[in-house]
Amino acid sequence: MERELACPHCGRINQLHEDTKDGGDPKPGAIGICWQCHGLAVLTPFLFLRKPTEQEAAEFAADPDIKRALAAMSEAYTPSQATALLRRMP
Repeated sequence: MERELACPHCGRINQLHEDTKDGGDPKPGAIGICWQCHGLAVLTPFLFLRKPTEQEAAEFAADPDIKRALAAMSEAYTPSQATALLRRMP
């Protein structure tokens, strides 16, 4: 899906990338991570990003998949490289 969305934390424009689990387009409720600030955001049914609620943020902080994604982003230079790293991680 070729769509650019503003991070609700820092305002950076990020491209909406494919879902890393199934390779398809992200669905409403999918979690996005900003390439600049690493802030987490939730995709709305109208395909905008919103900040997570306090409860969602606590759940996301404990999620091992999100921890892996943040680790991949820390080691990558581009979003595509981070996605490739994430697919290789156990």
